[in-house]
Amino acid sequence: MPLGLENPVVMVPESVHLTLAAPGLQAMVSQTDDRGARIQIFQLASVPRNGVLSITVSGLPTRGALGKTIATVLVAALVFAVVLGWRRTRVEKRPEKSRGRRDETLCRAGRSGTRTAGRWSRRCAARPATGRAGGGDRGG
Repeated sequence: MPLGLENPVVMVPESVHLTLAAPGLQAMVSQTDDRGARIQIFQLASVPRNGVLSITVSGLPTRGALGKTIATVLVAALVFAVVLGWRRTRVEKRPEKSRGRRDETLCRAGRSGTRTAGRWSRRCAARPATGRAGGGDRGG
């Protein structure tokens, strides 16, 4: 360091769980900052002019898991929405021919007694009678 330091002080929040190591490092009494968080205070030996200040920090800083949880939920919701949208697109792209066969099959099955019976009776009434088994007028 071009300028020397006389008894430098290092402050580390206790909540991040970091440990310091340095030559001449002395732990002082922990204090509370203006926000109410506990702070570890360390004092180092003086560093002369053009001297070297070396501090080893170990441990990983940790924070609450709330942010990770929220991000995970948002990503899961996004993936679900994409899958749901992709599936709807595939269903809507079916050719009309297959829809006609489905309607005819359901009309023949006589969807009475179901929740959608009214809708199917309107569809079946609008369709011309076919000569197939189970559907329409057979002429007998």
